[in-house]
Amino acid sequence: MEPLTKTNKESSAALGAFDRLFNVCQFLGLSAIAIAAIVGFGAELWRMVTADTIALGDLLLLFLYTEVMVMARAALHSHHELAIAMPIAIAIVAMGRYMVVSSDHNALHQMMYAGAIFILVAALFLWKMRVRLTGWSAGKDNAD
Repeated sequence: MEPLTKTNKESSAALGAFDRLFNVCQFLGLSAIAIAAIVGFGAELWRMVTADTIALGDLLLLFLYTEVMVMARAALHSHHELAIAMPIAIAIVAMGRYMVVSSDHNALHQMMYAGAIFILVAALFLWKMRVRLTGWSAGKDNAD
């Protein structure tokens, strides 16, 4: 390793400043996602109360908002690293919700959605098995 010269110190300081700026941007982005999920959850809950009816699609949408809030919170607490499994699980529930509430009940489209859910479930399964069998993960928080 070469000694720290003036140019290396300047480069290191510039990288440190960029890293701090990037951390602030990540924090703001994750905070915006969390706030939007909270507002969406509240709006959907208010719509359900005022409509005086609750459907399965409404409950799944509340679940999706909750999962997005959990994902943003977990990313904020883990030095802004996002677990791979969480967005895949959210996508699975979102596709399932779309199948339930969709007015398009074309058999071919339903099979395509089911195929997409199967691919996501298989990807999630393979990710979890890779972590369990090899013990490897991109970061401590990416294991699950």
